[in-house]
Amino acid sequence: MKKIVIFIIFGFLFYYFNTDRKPNISLTPTHNKILKKKFFEEVVKVTQQNRIINEPQKIISRLKTPEKKTDNSKYIPVDSQGSLYIGHVKILKDEKMLISHGDIIVGDYDKYEDYINGERTLKMPPPKLWEDGKIPYVIAEEEGELFEVINKTIEYFNNNTNLKFLPRDFKDVDYIRFEPGKSNCYSRLGRQGGMQRISLSKACTMQNIAHEILHSLGFLHEQNREDRDEYITILWQNIDIDLHLQFKKVKSSLLPLSATKFSFNSIMLYPSDAFSIVEDDYSIVTANGEGYKTTKEILNQIDMKRIELAYKRELNPK
Repeated sequence: MKKIVIFIIFGFLFYYFNTDRKPNISLTPTHNKILKKKFFEEVVKVTQQNRIINEPQKIISRLKTPEKKTDNSKYIPVDSQGSLYIGHVKILKDEKMLISHGDIIVGDYDKYEDYINGERTLKMPPPKLWEDGKIPYVIAEEEGELFEVINKTIEYFNNNTNLKFLPRDFKDVDYIRFEPGKSNCYSRLGRQGGMQRISLSKACTMQNIAHEILHSLGFLHEQNREDRDEYITILWQNIDIDLHLQFKKVKSSLLPLSATKFSFNSIMLYPSDAFSIVEDDYSIVTANGEGYKTTKEILNQIDMKRIELAYKRELNPK
């Protein structure tokens, strides 16, 4: 009997250790594949978040907009209130700004997550003008080359337009603050209410500052005019599709420009090669297909006339 039991045990052990067993875990490989894919997606998501945080000046981020890549409309889409939709923004974390249309401040970086989550909508409301053509201002820097250039530009506006830039009084709630920036020149569009920035790098010239001041007065770029096709041609193929929106037109009713003609000498016109993705080629040409040079003036006569008409004040009233 003992021999039989030993034989059975020996046989069982032999079978156990020598049989090519296939346990029922057929779902394991698929499960692992799903886990790896999920992990990969999480890694990509975290990496993208880190890029937004660590490389803000290099990121152009898509936000919600009704426009599609296949949209062939020549106009910037607007809502029922006349606010312009924004397709893309440049994120400047250090300067706490969201930039669209090349140089217009459209939001605060601190509220970026609210825009992404849909709690806020990035739009540019119809620009508001400054009451009585008076613009209170402060200059953050009280000395240095940038301070001098800002002062000269303000003096130029006071001497050549019907506007009055006045040092801010403590009673002034709405005012412009000229402050130093790390790169380029940026401004809000029209009077925003409260303090609004014009951010200027040390490289900004009087022409650059005048351009940003006109934005703060409520003026968009010249190539956005509704009648621009009579004068210029946009070379869409030479422009990144993500930037097309800032080259589209705006209805004349939303811009205080329609009473004057298109001007190649306006300080608000983009250079002929602005944002071109093709080296040594144009993004905008004349109706005859030629490039053009932008003005070296601070304001030309048409720029001054537009300010006069928009603000409807006698030139430098006594």
